Amino acid sequence: MEKLVKSLGLPSADEMYLVNELKDWQTKGAILCMNATIDPDLVKTVQQNVSALKNDIDKMAFEEEVKRENIKKALHDSQLVLEELRERVAIVEHEQEVIKQDHSSLCDKVNTTQDQISELKSEQEDVQQRVAYLGEHLGKQVAIAEREQEIIKKEQEVIKQEQQVMKQDQSFLCDKLNTTQDQISELKSEQEDVQRRVTYLEDQQKSNQPQINYEIANCESDIAFLAARHDADTRQWLLKDFDKWFSDPGDSRAYVLLGDPGVGKSVMAGVLAQRWRKAGHLGAAYFCRHNDSTRNDPRYLLGTIASQLCECSNKYNSVMGGEGGIRKLLGNSNLGVQELFTKLLQEPLYMCHSTQRKLVVVDALDETQYASREDFLDIIMNRFPLLPNWLVFFITSRPENTVQVSLKKYNPCVRICAGNVEHDNFYQQHEQNIKLFLRTPWMRHSMRPGKISLIL
Repeated sequence: MEKLVKSLGLPSADEMYLVNELKDWQTKGAILCMNATIDPDLVKTVQQNVSALKNDIDKMAFEEEVKRENIKKALHDSQLVLEELRERVAIVEHEQEVIKQDHSSLCDKVNTTQDQISELKSEQEDVQQRVAYLGEHLGKQVAIAEREQEIIKKEQEVIKQEQQVMKQDQSFLCDKLNTTQDQISELKSEQEDVQRRVTYLEDQQKSNQPQINYEIANCESDIAFLAARHDADTRQWLLKDFDKWFSDPGDSRAYVLLGDPGVGKSVMAGVLAQRWRKAGHLGAAYFCRHNDSTRNDPRYLLGTIASQLCECSNKYNSVMGGEGGIRKLLGNSNLGVQELFTKLLQEPLYMCHSTQRKLVVVDALDETQYASREDFLDIIMNRFPLLPNWLVFFITSRPENTVQVSLKKYNPCVRICAGNVEHDNFYQQHEQNIKLFLRTPWMRHSMRPGKISLIL
């Protein structure tokens, strides 16, 4: 049996607890067999306990296997997403490299064109200087040498021919300059197109980055709906018991109500939230639902509690910067659940001293999905006990072993509305409330008397 327990891969505390229980049963069984006459009723009781222990181990093994399968699936899905992101990033990087090459080529062409323009300007200046020189030279020859008119005429004809050639050259240069300017305009247009493409790709790359937008759940409708379903003649024993605990919880940090589905746990959570708000003692309330992502996400749990604490504590609201500061932290994808707990609750609450006890209601912890159950249990088991002592908790759930083990750090006050020997008194009162409710005029009007008598 010890090897079977170790093969389950349980947390060390749970594993040690089960192994010690097995050894204790082994020791007591050996003593029973060696030193005393075996009582058949005792043997039957032992067999029942061993059978129950085996069923618990089988159930825990099944739950651990389900968790492993879920983790494997999640890892596989994450790997597929990462591969897809790598491919998309590679494509974007390749496009950016092509754009950089095109941009470099255009820059080289622009530089070459500017060099050609500089050369053309230099040639134009040389032509202008040559024309000026020829003009001065011809004027001197006309004034000085009349005898050389024939030669001058010939030279004038040569000069006229050269001038025509120069005009043609100048016209060609002007055409070339216009062509070059057109090319420059085209290059500028191409450069603008490339720049627009780069800007588009950068915007597209930014738009492809994942955006996280976590809202804050509003639980007002839950409180009103559930509180309205409470029959004032029932659960008075529970309200009195809770009042007594809240007035003096001692070392206990949590009042835990466990029960099977449909016994009214959520209704009592709504009633307590409504009553303690009117009394000025409600800090926050969060109602879990398995089919609503806003009610089974640990980030929503932290954001909702932080938002409601801002409403009942001006100091905390000032430290957090109001709901805007809370949403800013929730929208930071670099902060995990543990970091959010530290920044939203642990650090700011220790800056807010309070002499008045505040209640935090967390209903239907069993409604959380398996994907987020570990984060929820980690917050409740390891994180909430780090908060100031003036914050206490009312938690409801089904009577699952994992939930009860997780709540041990609170030194909780546990009440179980189900068949349980240790809480038999509370279960009897629970049965009496059911009978009282079935006898109400509303139920007698809704059901046939024969059915009510059969149930009772």
